[in-house]
Amino acid sequence: MAQTPHKDKILAAMNNPRCSDKDKKILLKALRAYETWVADMDKVTSSGKDRVVELTKLLNQYKDHLEAELVIRSGSHFLIRQKG
Repeated sequence: MAQTPHKDKILAAMNNPRCSDKDKKILLKALRAYETWVADMDKVTSSGKDRVVELTKLLNQYKDHLEAELVIRSGSHFLIRQKG
């Protein structure tokens, strides 16, 4: 079975009893962003340095979307305190 640490963290946060309905909606958006990120990585066909550059760009886009667009702008203390 493939390891999915990012997805596992999102799902764990969604299942946390302290997670509000508002936060669950945000986490659902994060899960969709994760799935898009994985699909985009699977589409990368380059190799070597070009592959590393493309994958790094995708990772940074995913990370920035999660941190800035979903977590910080939500103002949710629950989401800001999550690790991972």
